Amino acid sequence: MVYANPNALRSTEWLAERLDDPHVRVLDGSFHLPGSGRDPRAEYREQHIPGAAFFDIDDIRDPAIDLPHMLPPAEIFAARVAALGIANDDTVIAYDAPPDRPPRRACGGPWGC
Repeated sequence: MVYANPNALRSTEWLAERLDDPHVRVLDGSFHLPGSGRDPRAEYREQHIPGAAFFDIDDIRDPAIDLPHMLPPAEIFAARVAALGIANDDTVIAYDAPPDRPPRRACGGPWGC
């Protein structure tokens, strides 16, 4: 299978070399289905990539829609990610806690990766 946007992928070595770069921001986008018995925020507090912020999909959503995880209007999204320390000129690296799934919830809609 060929990935549609290979330029969006970075290796762990690439990230390790740039953890101190103020324009490289790391997001833990972990999410677990209800009933899984896992708490992604607690797992983040216990262990995460140094400097990573927690991307809470339940917080960064459209409050006007009574459905979970709907992409919010641009101004809400911008304010929430700015609060995580992310600026327009930053490179954002998103990851997820295994074994569930890739970090699509954190990066798929907002950044199109």
